Amino acid sequence: MSAVNKKFFEDFTSIPIRDQSLPNHFDAGEVIHIALNFTGTRLAYSRSDGSVRIWSMMNEGGRESVVIESPHTKPVELLCFNPQEEFVFLTVARDEYIRVWRTNGVLQREVQVKSPVNKSGKGSDKANVILQHVGYSSDGQIVVVADREGWIYGFDALFAPIFSVDVGEYVYSIMWFHFEHKYFACGLQDGSIPIFELVEKSSEHQLLYEIRKLTTLRGHRSSVTCLAIDPRGIYFAAGSNEGVVLIWKNETMLVTRVISDIDEAVTDLDISRDGTYVAVSFDRTASGKIYDISLGDKIYDIPNSLSGSQVTPQIRWFPQKTTFVYVGDKGRNVVLMKRPEEGLRKRADDKMGRLGDGDGVKGRDIRDSRTNKDHRENRDKRITRESRESRESRDNRDRDIRHRDKDTQKRRLHHQRY
Repeated sequence: MSAVNKKFFEDFTSIPIRDQSLPNHFDAGEVIHIALNFTGTRLAYSRSDGSVRIWSMMNEGGRESVVIESPHTKPVELLCFNPQEEFVFLTVARDEYIRVWRTNGVLQREVQVKSPVNKSGKGSDKANVILQHVGYSSDGQIVVVADREGWIYGFDALFAPIFSVDVGEYVYSIMWFHFEHKYFACGLQDGSIPIFELVEKSSEHQLLYEIRKLTTLRGHRSSVTCLAIDPRGIYFAAGSNEGVVLIWKNETMLVTRVISDIDEAVTDLDISRDGTYVAVSFDRTASGKIYDISLGDKIYDIPNSLSGSQVTPQIRWFPQKTTFVYVGDKGRNVVLMKRPEEGLRKRADDKMGRLGDGDGVKGRDIRDSRTNKDHRENRDKRITRESRESRESRDNRDRDIRHRDKDTQKRRLHHQRY
């Protein structure tokens, strides 16, 4: 199976997505964070020059871009798309604001987050916070943010505050399980992974939640820097500073696979749409790699994917096809990696009025409908041709009959005359 998987990636080609520098900037800086929307039609990423770039992926390699020059006063630390709204995403940038954007660059909303306690811990005069993480629940109904003090804040879809919890450690990553908005896990600085449950409780004016810690997973000896869940909900992966990736099974909460062939800090994880592959980014001198998630075997070395001087590399799989984007050129550019034939299929699908991956059921349905249409057109042409031939044959037959009738009538008249 590994040999087959390795063969699959051999034909992948790279398509750099190149940005122009902002006015009065020497260059565009390095890429800090990348995200894809749930349809794979928009790619957004932040740069160290303070900008956010949004690319339309409707065409091969991206053809249309929107630039938000200063979404915050500082460079955007993290951004994420709404899993229910294709063209809406959130940003945080080491300040106290969550900002809601549309992919056309329009600021839709700004939410200020305040700590439930002040610096002295007495609970009066709520203090501003410094946000470093933001994410949606799987159903898009809950937004969570984490600050650098170890507090996690929850908001409903309208950004009304519904819970806050102090986990007591620096939060590197937050991951939601596929149970709407019921369970989430955190990757913490002490190497633990606490799993929390959100329990609804009634309120006179709004729905609030009680936070319960279900369990704490342990297995790493250093900070858990990143978490990623299998889109099928079977596994999730955790990466750490000691260079170890643990594959956990959701049903049992037990480790099923250990990936530890690279002795460098893991900076980013993402799992492919079908749960077959896990993409891993490393700090410093190791390139990004793709592993078979069930076997733990390395399948592919991602070219030109070393860390930049300021930021760490990242990889994101497309949600509807086995294609990915990553930060390449030592943090300078985002690169699309894809199989060549996907572009040909996509262009054919575009002619049918949609952007398809050509690999899934929808792509097959379109090809089948196109084939059926061709069959119908050929059948109609054949019927038309046969009908025309039949009509011509009938006309010729009628003409012959008329001629024969005339000849017969002439002979009859001739006999009558003589």
